[in-house]
Amino acid sequence: METNCDSRGVSDPKHSWNSTEFAQLELDYEALRHIANYYLPGGHGKCTSITRVGRGAFHEVHLLEFHDGWTCMSRFTRNRQENPSVAESEIATRKYVRKHISIPVPETYYVNLDPTNPVGAPFVLMEHLEGRNLCSMWRDLKTEFRLAVMSQLAKVLAELARLRSDVIGSFKPGGVIGQMQNQTIPAHLPGRGPFISVKDYMLSFFSDDSDRPEAVKALYPEIREEVTRFCDAREGTEILNAPYRLLHGDFDSQNMLFVWEDPATPPRLTGIVDWDYSRTVSLYDLCDYPKFIQDNDCEKEAYGENRLLRKEFVRMLARNFPKHSHERQLVRECFRYKMYALIGFTQGFTSRIWIDQLEMEWVEEYLEQLQNLREGRKTLPAYKGRCDNSATPIDSRISWSTRRLQSAVNKLEAMNQEHGVGVLTETETCQQASRGARQSPNEADAQVAEDKSAREAEPNNHDDAHMSGTHKSSSSYSTFHPLILNLEAIKHVATFFLPGNHGKCLDVRDLASGSFHVVKLLDFEDGWSCVGRFAEYKEEPLRNLESEQATVRYLKKHSSIPVPEIYFVNNNPDHVVGTTFVLQERLTGQSLSKIYDDLSMDHKLAAISQMGEVVANLSRLHFPAIGSLKEHGEVGPLQNYVYDDEPSRNPTGPHHTLKDFMFSFLSADGGQFAAARALFPAVKENLEPLLAEHAQKPILNPPWRLIHVDFNWQNVLFQQNESGGPPRLSGVIDWDCSFTGPVYYLYEYPPFIQDDDLEKDRWKTNKAARKQYVKSILDSFPEGSEARNEAWECFRQKSAWLNRFTDIFFLQRWYTESSESIFVERYVRALQEGWVHAKNGWNAYPGRRNYKPDSEFREESDDGSEESSDECSSHSS
Repeated sequence: METNCDSRGVSDPKHSWNSTEFAQLELDYEALRHIANYYLPGGHGKCTSITRVGRGAFHEVHLLEFHDGWTCMSRFTRNRQENPSVAESEIATRKYVRKHISIPVPETYYVNLDPTNPVGAPFVLMEHLEGRNLCSMWRDLKTEFRLAVMSQLAKVLAELARLRSDVIGSFKPGGVIGQMQNQTIPAHLPGRGPFISVKDYMLSFFSDDSDRPEAVKALYPEIREEVTRFCDAREGTEILNAPYRLLHGDFDSQNMLFVWEDPATPPRLTGIVDWDYSRTVSLYDLCDYPKFIQDNDCEKEAYGENRLLRKEFVRMLARNFPKHSHERQLVRECFRYKMYALIGFTQGFTSRIWIDQLEMEWVEEYLEQLQNLREGRKTLPAYKGRCDNSATPIDSRISWSTRRLQSAVNKLEAMNQEHGVGVLTETETCQQASRGARQSPNEADAQVAEDKSAREAEPNNHDDAHMSGTHKSSSSYSTFHPLILNLEAIKHVATFFLPGNHGKCLDVRDLASGSFHVVKLLDFEDGWSCVGRFAEYKEEPLRNLESEQATVRYLKKHSSIPVPEIYFVNNNPDHVVGTTFVLQERLTGQSLSKIYDDLSMDHKLAAISQMGEVVANLSRLHFPAIGSLKEHGEVGPLQNYVYDDEPSRNPTGPHHTLKDFMFSFLSADGGQFAAARALFPAVKENLEPLLAEHAQKPILNPPWRLIHVDFNWQNVLFQQNESGGPPRLSGVIDWDCSFTGPVYYLYEYPPFIQDDDLEKDRWKTNKAARKQYVKSILDSFPEGSEARNEAWECFRQKSAWLNRFTDIFFLQRWYTESSESIFVERYVRALQEGWVHAKNGWNAYPGRRNYKPDSEFREESDDGSEESSDECSSHSS
């Protein structure tokens, strides 16, 4: 193992305002050898040698070898006065990461943080991970190998994004978030959190109690004022708000270990080390380019390749999240939103110790840029390593063929297929896409290539879609409660309590994991297999699980829609397995999201037709009330993830009119925050005349129909035709929070064929798909029948006041008070100003700014044009 050098700011003992010259360590190796012999796990014999393998500004690293050839690492803190909380946080972070996600980090064997211990310095004995630092091999890697490396690093960031908290801070022993560990704010000073907002976090670095030079602190009042204005103006920006994610304290090449065994294959990630000063941050701060692919004037020859690597890194990172999911859109928005006000803050104040004069210059410059931003003047680019950084394409400055670089991307895809390196199969949970994000002019690299430019390898064609996910936001993240399953208990239940005689359950394998469920494949002695779906949160209301089971059983009995048979149900969150779970039939096929882009147009339309037939089948199931199904088809309370952690506030029902259904979300204790609730009387007041006007419309009245709340391509399975014919629908999954409601909401376009300003290249295909979708539904009913006319009217009468209501009040979980209140306020204003129909400027579908209904549904007064203007249609959500 090649040890990493510290990459933090260099400490100058003569000029730094906060530096210490650390003395040479004088270690008692015999004492260390004694501890290694008697206090480490396993029977490895005596420690035979201790070799120093690295020394940085903050740590000294030694390799310990044992009689049986086993090795481990010791890391000593050079600063004997360092607060033990720094090392304790680093150890706690590594422990938490090892336990809850799959990023390879070293295991801790022994800790002694007492600076007066017999060895001579605070130290940790930890696992010796194989591999070399990426920085030692980067220059020797060809472009396609570098892309393979970036793919693996993108997966690391995606995994970190799954660890969420409602505060900004650092881990402390016990796996909870405590004060921020940061080398620029000494431990003895106040203002280290934890923080509930990015504004509080940023302001903490400009405290009058700081021990920075007085000349620097004299600028703090102005900076605090500018930072406050900046943050207040972006209070509702989701990527800057909770849930916060875990960020490595120095995610750079010297802290990334890779094994490169074969020159013909790419390196393989074996470890991420040096987790000092890791902390929870906004998604914006987590989603950033690694430093070694940012441009630098000292390496101008790398500009072209860096640009390709950045572009592909964003694409690779996004593909770790479900297509069209809210999370994927947020990730991409992070890179579009890069600006100096935020990047400059991180670079200048949170991770660097300056000598006096340089610090003064930096603080003055940062203040000036905040003022420029507020006053609308030009500001510095987000990344300053390159003096000519601009938003203009740099193709003309590339010193080698762009075609050669693109071929490297293609080689990477082929290589993934052959060696499985860097392959990330898409998980199949999907939250509704965050439609539209304003393009920042500061970063050209954010022009992310769409997913159809490459396809990841798919090692198993039948296992990708037994996922649970919804287009709602996930449950509350006030604390970390990751899922820990007892695999032996799962095997026992599967062996003795499932129907049939399949022998023992031999293996429990990961299939996928999402916001709400973990999905595993269970293999048996006779080759049979089934799927287990485990609730990610033990707090998930049992009513949700019970209602989904009842819905699937009802459909199995009363329709021809292919849904998985349920074999075993555990509704006890304290079960020995570790959570509530369902063991169910393993349906064949793949999620349509995996294969759709590779299908011919005829086969795309064939798949769309079968989805339309599913909806037509659902329309034949009639119910007396609005709610969610209970056993035997009875309609019970409405199950809704918006209120899953506060069931007492759930708008339960069942309801018997559309008005009752809508107003149940507008009660005095509805919504997530008080600011929005204060607007609910105005919402109801302005909805009253609309509801009265449309009260007699059949499409808004009973009989109520069963509605799949997330009828999107990740939840429909298709079996490929080996003879070359169109794919065949083999399953519809993820029926949690399904409900009975107006047929208006049943007849809706699946999200993946709705237009999106970020995917203009799909508009033509989407239009053909929507036309086929409607045709397949109509063709399911006799010409002139009431059912056929009903379906036609639902698509013809799509309106913003109905569609936006469910988007804002029924399907969206808000995490900040300002976000919820902004959208509710806009909804009220739209109703007050009469923006009820799309022709008045308020669209039924918000993904495309210049949206118009498809021509067959246009009112005669419309201009009849087939396509709207192609003017820039990016917009802010």
